[in-house]
Amino acid sequence: MPVRRPTPRKMYRTMQGRMVDIEKLRGANENVRAVGNMKVNARGDVLGPGGTVAKQKEQVMKEYYETPKGRAIDTPKLKDKGSWIFEILLCSGPGTSLGLGKSYPGFK
Repeated sequence: MPVRRPTPRKMYRTMQGRMVDIEKLRGANENVRAVGNMKVNARGDVLGPGGTVAKQKEQVMKEYYETPKGRAIDTPKLKDKGSWIFEILLCSGPGTSLGLGKSYPGFK
């Protein structure tokens, strides 16, 4: 059985000629709050008030992949009967013109 050597860390050279180990930099800053408006740290954990971890990254990923995607709804949700979308849905059908002489917002 061949002996596997550990993969060497990839070092990057900056424009000023300094060598930077990106993996070491990521590991050192994974608990620091990330820049942006998502309220997560650099690792991906969701942060609560005061910067405490509310949800671990593993839990967030598990919830994401457990939710079903692309399922069709058997009964579409219609708005109330006074809305113009409801009237369009009722008036539009085979052989009918959309609007029937009425003006609807967004349609010309």
